[in-house]
Amino acid sequence: MSELTSCNNATLGVYQPTIDNPWDIKKVQHLYRRLGFGATHSMIDSALLQTPSDLVDALIDEAINKPETPAPVWGIYEDYSVFLGVYGTQTAVSQAVNPLRKELEGTFCEDMRTNNLRDRLTLFWSNHFVTEFNTYNAPNYLFQQYQMRQTHAIGNFKDFVREVGLNKAMLFYLNGFENKASSPNENYARELYELFTMGVDNGYTQDDIVETARALTGYNNKVSHWGEIAFNPTHFDAGDKTIFGQTGNWGYDDVIDILFAQKETLIATFICKKFYTYFVSPKLNMTIVDELAQTFISNDFEIAPVLRLLFKSEHFFDAYSIGTIVKSPMDLFISFQKELEMEYVDRNLNETTRTVLYYLNVTLFIPPNVAGWSEDNSWLTSATLPERWLRMKHLLIYQNNENNNILKNFATNLFDINEDADVIAKGIVDHFLLKPLVYDAEYDEAIAIFKSGVPDNYFTDGTWDLNYSLVPTQIFNLLKHIIKIPEFQLK
Repeated sequence: MSELTSCNNATLGVYQPTIDNPWDIKKVQHLYRRLGFGATHSMIDSALLQTPSDLVDALIDEAINKPETPAPVWGIYEDYSVFLGVYGTQTAVSQAVNPLRKELEGTFCEDMRTNNLRDRLTLFWSNHFVTEFNTYNAPNYLFQQYQMRQTHAIGNFKDFVREVGLNKAMLFYLNGFENKASSPNENYARELYELFTMGVDNGYTQDDIVETARALTGYNNKVSHWGEIAFNPTHFDAGDKTIFGQTGNWGYDDVIDILFAQKETLIATFICKKFYTYFVSPKLNMTIVDELAQTFISNDFEIAPVLRLLFKSEHFFDAYSIGTIVKSPMDLFISFQKELEMEYVDRNLNETTRTVLYYLNVTLFIPPNVAGWSEDNSWLTSATLPERWLRMKHLLIYQNNENNNILKNFATNLFDINEDADVIAKGIVDHFLLKPLVYDAEYDEAIAIFKSGVPDNYFTDGTWDLNYSLVPTQIFNLLKHIIKIPEFQLK
């Protein structure tokens, strides 16, 4: 399949607001929905007082400096014996495995809601360096892998790749643990090139995979069950290997060094294509990708300079980049919760989010396959779209039942108490859509839904304002309508 080409011809020059192209709420929302999962009212107000470049720098610096999520007590257990000592029996340990995974899923939801770019990138890399929890079932491995992704999320990509291959979860998932001189296993070598660094059939041969697998042998000394996996020199293939035309007694570190020395342009282009389609548009602009790739190379594969260049650019803020990507289930639910500033009284919001994602066929640490989830249009099918509507409706019902003042507070943060009802209804619609509706009739429908149930004269005689008793219900009904507007599915 050929790649789609973007109509966005803006450059990577720094976006400078003008009267005709202002720094406004829509651009702030665009930035926060792409670099994080939406923005609260106060975050938007603060952003408008900064220049776009300063805000981007602040978000990137925040991501760089943010500490990793503290480990739950079980996240640092050394091996299975510690779990057994805590839970008492093998049966009890087995019964604890999925609850512990679900606990970390809830933590991930909270991290995405609160940590902006750092955990937007954690999600991105989770779908790049893919593992499936049900192939190793060790909760401590799961957390250690999660923390590794946070550590390297906006660090050095070469260092990231080097650590990924020795991660215990990955060693089990792609059979590195089984890779011995006497019986080489090619799985990790193939995915290292195909999925992690260069792309399918791009820059390598089957012979390169075979020889690389030999160089990666030896990491199979399992010290204990769910414990460390050490290098065993007796299982290492110490013969000469030829990788990308270079011959020597190569080992693990040599593979990474040779790969990045010989294939830097292919690697940089592959990763920058993924950055572009994830953060900008599913339609590629290869001129932009090539410039990003050169920046990646010239900065020794540091991620932050690439993202600074991209996110500050007039290209990123161009109209062709705004509202062009289909929301993932995480975008759909977490951003909506954040922008409404939802809260739950008797139930954990992150647990609820985790459950909703499950109904949309997303279990955060169990992707469908080694390639991860497909993005953009793949999220929308005849089956998933009604399910998205249903789960959003359930979310609204729960919030409305628990504390409908949240909905009223949302409106009063955006509008003056005495603002015209038509203006409020249209404004709420526009708040959740990055581009305005095409037809006035669409706004008229939304306004009618918002005003239904209130006598018409109340809107003209001064009886109605945002303190009116039915306002939460009015907003609730309008939001139920908004979530079914096709443009709501875009970010």
